[in-house]
Amino acid sequence: MWKDEQFGLSFMSFLNYLGDPTKLATIANGDADESQSRISFTGAIFIHVYCVCGAASIYNFNIRLKQYFTDPMWSNLQEAFDDFLPALVAHLMLAVTSAVLRTPRVAPFKQLYKIGRYGCLILMLNSMAELFELLQNPPPIPVVLPA
Repeated sequence: MWKDEQFGLSFMSFLNYLGDPTKLATIANGDADESQSRISFTGAIFIHVYCVCGAASIYNFNIRLKQYFTDPMWSNLQEAFDDFLPALVAHLMLAVTSAVLRTPRVAPFKQLYKIGRYGCLILMLNSMAELFELLQNPPPIPVVLPA
């Protein structure tokens, strides 16, 4: 990343201008090029993908957790945990997107960023399919007969 003049998680390229007071003053006054500080259309689409993935995953988690509380078996708790993981990944990708507005240009970081994006897209599709399945065919509630 240092070859691409990007420092830190937020790629603060203005650190390159610490030796040049005129460029640093331009950045401090807000006269710098603002095209680098805006999110792209694709980035906005993927932010929506992350939000939908997180919401669907939390719905699935709540349904499975209710199933665990009505029928306390470890398999139900494990399914609830499995449904929570896409929400965790989506929130991590939202945190990365808040720091990295543009896709990195350097070799390993570009591929990792794109794998994260498309991996979350697959997780969103999986969470949505599972949510539709859980809403159409809710898990059975066990009947407890009085003794």
